[in-house]
Amino acid sequence: MKPSQLVRTANKASSDDIAQSFSTDSFSNYHLVIALSAELSQDCKDAIFSLTETNMRASYQRSSWGWKPSVKKKELFHSKARYILVYNDPQASILLGFCGFRLDLDEDVAVTVMSYRLMYLREERGLGKALMSSLDDIGAAFSMTKVVLTVFKENAAALRFYQSIGFTLDETDPSNYDEEDDSDDEEIETWILSKPISCEWEDEPEKNCE
Repeated sequence: MKPSQLVRTANKASSDDIAQSFSTDSFSNYHLVIALSAELSQDCKDAIFSLTETNMRASYQRSSWGWKPSVKKKELFHSKARYILVYNDPQASILLGFCGFRLDLDEDVAVTVMSYRLMYLREERGLGKALMSSLDDIGAAFSMTKVVLTVFKENAAALRFYQSIGFTLDETDPSNYDEEDDSDDEEIETWILSKPISCEWEDEPEKNCE
């Protein structure tokens, strides 16, 4: 099946289909909600944005992009965005973390694009790795090829975490291009990383990641 057909099929999957495509063993002490962006309540969206702002606002402010809430909300709640949300209880009292992703094409390759951030409260150790492992399972279930994400170059701890679980520099990262081919002299502030679907996961420390 062509990559475009794989992606079209994957995007027809319901949230229940997504929920059944990965193991929840690592989340036995939590309550999970799996949803498309359009299925999120306003309270849920507010919680996602609040956690994102808490973790990432300072990094964006130090970057050339700056922190722009309206732009970030548009990205977070794109129509193709899907979420694995981790709560402390079935009443969804506290959002402990989330992984936002979409099933999409990248350079004509069927991939799970994790471009909507991995966020979790710092004291919830192990949650980041569990969420990323789930993303790998989801990609495998829908015949995706790789997981792709971006991380700020200044976030050395996040980079180490991603590398420890199998991520390497993606072929589309600008650093792979000859300098003479660059049309603009602005410094690139993020790395583009990727990981083939269904690689082994190692036991390494984790960090709030972007």
